[in-house]
Amino acid sequence: MKQSIYTQPKIIRESRRWPNWLIPLGIAVIVGILLGVLWPTIIAPARTSAQLAGLLAQAGATVPERLPSAPAAKVALGEALYWDPLLSGNKDTACVTCHHPLLGTGDELSLPIGTNGQGLGPERVFASERQVLVPRNAPPVFNLGLVGMDTMFWDGRIQQTTPTEFLNPADDFLPSGLENAVAVQAMFPITSRDEMRGQHGDYDVAGQHNVLANIGDHDMPLMWDTLMQQLLAVPAYQQLFQAAYPNTPLAELGFADAANAIAAYEMATFTFLDSPWDHYLQGDERALSNEALEGAALFYGEAGCANCHSGPLLTDMQFHNIGVPQVGPGKGDNAPLDVGRANETGYESDLFAFRTPPLRNVAITGPWMHNGVYLTLEDAVHHHLNPVQMVGNYDFGQLPALMQEEYVGVTAVRTTPLSAPSFAMPQTNLSDQEVAAILAFLESLTSPTARDLSFTIPEAVPSDLPVGGAIQAEAAYIAPTEYQFDTPQTNLPTSDDTLPVHVTSTPFSTASACNGEFVTHWLDHVTNVQGEVVRMFETNGAGVAINDLDQDGLLDLVFANLNGPASIFWNRGDLTLEKETLPDLNTRAVNIVDVTGDGRLDIVFTHIVSSLTYWENGGVGGNGRTTFTRLPLPGVRALAHSMAWGDLNGDGALDLVTGSYDAELNLTLGNTFLFSDGEGVYQYTQELGTFKPTRLANASQALVIALLDVNQDGQRDILVGNDFSIPDMAWLRQNGAGQNGAWQAASPFPATAKHTMNFDWGDINNDGTFELFATDMVPYRSDEISLAPWMIMMETMAPEPKEAGDPQIVSNVLLMQNGAGAYQNWAVQSGVHASGWAWSGKFGDLNQDGLLDLYVVNGMIDAEMFDYLPGNELVEENQAYQNVGGSFFEPAPHWRLGSNESGRGMSLADLDNDGDLDIVVNNLHSQAQLFENRLCGGASLEIDLRWFESSNPFAIGAKIILHTSTGSYTRDVRANSGYLSGDATRVHFGFPAESQLMALEIIWPDGAVTFINDLAANTLLGVERP
Repeated sequence: MKQSIYTQPKIIRESRRWPNWLIPLGIAVIVGILLGVLWPTIIAPARTSAQLAGLLAQAGATVPERLPSAPAAKVALGEALYWDPLLSGNKDTACVTCHHPLLGTGDELSLPIGTNGQGLGPERVFASERQVLVPRNAPPVFNLGLVGMDTMFWDGRIQQTTPTEFLNPADDFLPSGLENAVAVQAMFPITSRDEMRGQHGDYDVAGQHNVLANIGDHDMPLMWDTLMQQLLAVPAYQQLFQAAYPNTPLAELGFADAANAIAAYEMATFTFLDSPWDHYLQGDERALSNEALEGAALFYGEAGCANCHSGPLLTDMQFHNIGVPQVGPGKGDNAPLDVGRANETGYESDLFAFRTPPLRNVAITGPWMHNGVYLTLEDAVHHHLNPVQMVGNYDFGQLPALMQEEYVGVTAVRTTPLSAPSFAMPQTNLSDQEVAAILAFLESLTSPTARDLSFTIPEAVPSDLPVGGAIQAEAAYIAPTEYQFDTPQTNLPTSDDTLPVHVTSTPFSTASACNGEFVTHWLDHVTNVQGEVVRMFETNGAGVAINDLDQDGLLDLVFANLNGPASIFWNRGDLTLEKETLPDLNTRAVNIVDVTGDGRLDIVFTHIVSSLTYWENGGVGGNGRTTFTRLPLPGVRALAHSMAWGDLNGDGALDLVTGSYDAELNLTLGNTFLFSDGEGVYQYTQELGTFKPTRLANASQALVIALLDVNQDGQRDILVGNDFSIPDMAWLRQNGAGQNGAWQAASPFPATAKHTMNFDWGDINNDGTFELFATDMVPYRSDEISLAPWMIMMETMAPEPKEAGDPQIVSNVLLMQNGAGAYQNWAVQSGVHASGWAWSGKFGDLNQDGLLDLYVVNGMIDAEMFDYLPGNELVEENQAYQNVGGSFFEPAPHWRLGSNESGRGMSLADLDNDGDLDIVVNNLHSQAQLFENRLCGGASLEIDLRWFESSNPFAIGAKIILHTSTGSYTRDVRANSGYLSGDATRVHFGFPAESQLMALEIIWPDGAVTFINDLAANTLLGVERP
């Protein structure tokens, strides 16, 4: 059979061997491939994580612990305060202005623009001519609710040392009750002029005077009290505070409670632990990218960042000089340098050292460094690696124009931190890849929640001001303008039962040519002391009284004298004064009153260590001169420093109130006084020629007594102003059923001066009610030169703990009634809280514009207290204030009333019968002065009341209202006010020259009313009641 050509091939299997060298090569290739894939994704990160775990343990890097959260009501209050510009002096700046949630809780500016700015963040500009930046970068407020946040500000000037104690700029004046360092920090931005408080002379956005700016820079308690008063004047804030502090009456709340609420809001709202780094620390090893993980290992390892940025908060809370270039205005006395921590400690080792900042959310909180000098985080990192190179190459042109001052380019300024002993050059070199890894790690510290906080912005704030202040373009800035006020409308009262009177009208004398100022006349009287130097309570000086002793139509003067005879100066016209010595020694206060109601004015003195002396006016004697006989006041035996006269029970006779100054009695009389029954406050009722005493207080330090209708019931009450820590006293007359005119102790005022030396009252805003003014001792300037004479004395007088409910403050006080009749202290708002070591302060319409002005005399001499000053004297100028618009008093140095002769007693009256008020001052250790009024403008009317058919012929206690086309002006007839001094019973009204006089309303002491319609300006009106 023939074989097919298509046959099945035979398969033959043969084995082949690979070369021996190829097998290892293949394994190497496979392993390389595996390593290339697994090393960067699994093996290296695992190895880095293992390495990092040890580094983290070494650096104490753990998950931070949160502080306990605050009640929701407190957080809600804090939210309102944080966003409300009412907390600033100009009402244009809030906390959020520089710590905005949309800007990383900062402002994205190198240095902030605080008050008088407009706009938000990089768009913010100054809206006034004064353009001064806040000297340090605004730190973010992230994560303040974590344990360990106990050091605040770049220089650490706030540090928590115990749970309830803090190092702070206010030292012992910091109020108690602050809950943490964050709350303490919230106390201080409002005290900074460039941040929130504003400058002297600023007006707020409504055109009103900035009252916070007028407070002295060192008087932080007064700033806080004033701001708290403004807050509680807003009904919505009253509700918020009550909700946040339900167990504390509003009257007992202070700004510390507001600061606690602000802190509660910041801690609750801006504390986040949800960053990738936080997740990593909590065990999620996939939370970080490999680059960030490498950066963390560098951060905690080779790069050495954790040497300072350690612990749960990524900060050691210590201070380091890392050579940051100096830019901006600088801070304090070292400007244009900012020496940082050394400003607080004074240590050379702290020069240019600043607090290590916490780093959570650092990637979104630029610019960086204490002065915002680096605009990128990468530059900030590079600076840590090579400060010398970064400073040398720094481009100042990238900074805002206001930071590009001439000095920033001066090498000696910008490089100064590099040459300080506290600077040490780092020895770390990193590649660009390693720097990128560190930046990736820093990015991992950012909370995703923190990137969008728009949900935290409220729609409104309780004050109804723009939310956050002037941070939006539509929040138009109101430029400073003169104070605007409406012309008062006069509603003329009528009476169908007006009491008839006899009226005489005498034109004023021709006035000397006006020159817009006061002219000083020296008088031949000096209040002396026992020795060559003034010691202890001799410094209290003596008073002066004015009235028409001889009824010749010219007002006479009487001066008390500590060591030597008293003096009478008889007014002979044209300011010609004839001196007569009155042989009464060691006199303090002096009043001129008709004690017996015989129609002749008598003289009464208090003394240092004896009871009152009474010089009865005997009328004109055989020599043609008025004579005086020294007589006892029957029934008046208590020792007294101060006194006041008035008809307190309505029987027509003048009664008396006296108060002792126990500190002087204890020093002078020693055991005699110590083991006696003491003195205190007495009210004497005059009945049938004698005075019947009622002891109201067993002890007092009474420098002044005033008789004023405190509760508007038509009766005069008793006010006693005490020195030292004894609170001022008040007694109200009780005439209800079965009360029989008893005196009831009361505390009608929310604030009183701590060292009350003066009371005066007047209708400063022409609303028909009297405001009460009390003086204390507060420097009228806060610059270092002005404060220097005070400082040693102030350091020796440590502040005493203030008990809850104590109304005393070291400040002048101006008490005004609100619509509900409650008193509020408006001294700061009115610009009169600080007038020096103030003794007597008196109201009077000095420039005759219808508004009561204010004059304050001051100064202090004491051989023990001021032994470090020449002549042992704190030399100060008297202060004159012009009333502007009825709500604010502006200093008036152009009136030339700034005498520095250490004035004590003072009184105002028209001494030359030209229609304007002159001023008389009894100085200590210097001649008395008479300041003749030669201001220009306005017109006036003066009133002399007589009621000879009563035991009160000079109508002490009468109220007089002048109704004009420009408003109604209210005065009263009194025997005394101010410090140790007596007032003329002749009443002065000033008013604008264009005013039309409509009616004079007289409310006599017994309540009878007289209307006089036939009036002419520039006359003395004599009104006699039959």
